[in-house]
Amino acid sequence: MPAEHPRAATAFGAALAGVGVLHLLAQGAVLAPVRDVTMSLLMPLLAGTVLAGTRSPRPPAVRLVLVALGLSWLGDVPWPLGREPGLAVKLGFFALAHLVWARVFWPWRGRSVLARRRWLVLPYLAAGAVVVALCAPGAGVLLGPVAGYALCLVAAGVLATGVHRLAAIGAVLFLCSDAVLALALFRPGTVPSWHGVAVMASYLAAQVLMTAGLLRRGATVSEGGLEPPCPKTGTSTSS
Repeated sequence: MPAEHPRAATAFGAALAGVGVLHLLAQGAVLAPVRDVTMSLLMPLLAGTVLAGTRSPRPPAVRLVLVALGLSWLGDVPWPLGREPGLAVKLGFFALAHLVWARVFWPWRGRSVLARRRWLVLPYLAAGAVVVALCAPGAGVLLGPVAGYALCLVAAGVLATGVHRLAAIGAVLFLCSDAVLALALFRPGTVPSWHGVAVMASYLAAQVLMTAGLLRRGATVSEGGLEPPCPKTGTSTSS
């Protein structure tokens, strides 16, 4: 998909890379103020890259990606509500974000493992179930929201396989990121002290790859596309 403002898209992308590196350094050094500020900038910078890198009028799928990034940003920002209410709010925003991603990927479901190799859905379901089971003893009243969130994560991951290889890899990274984060929250003794860097590195890579995969797929369909009819069969997940 051609860029409407290529220089601005490059600038936003460079800023995202710089802020991302700074955030990971702050995570590793446990510099909370820098960590929190840089985290709140990541999704807006990625959204700016998408806006500058796509032409108007933007297809519905691109607009939905911006909604997903906005919901993720709401999940990123700190909510001064206490541990359990704050976690519930964050889970809610990220669950909505994954439902939006699933909607974005839905038109390509005929190319996904859901339609072509259904047995490959099992590893996604198994991974989600294992993480929920491991977190269950420490999740308490949040067990239901955690299980619901895991289903949203798995749904987006499965559907991403029909879009593009980059999107599929990004969705798997998102699953890995949230699995480590969930274990850190509910089974803290099971993850290393540097888990925060791993979580955020894989989270940022996941968002970038899912977005890039969708835009790459958009470059292969007709103008105004990104909402192709769902084929019963397809080729590969890459362009």
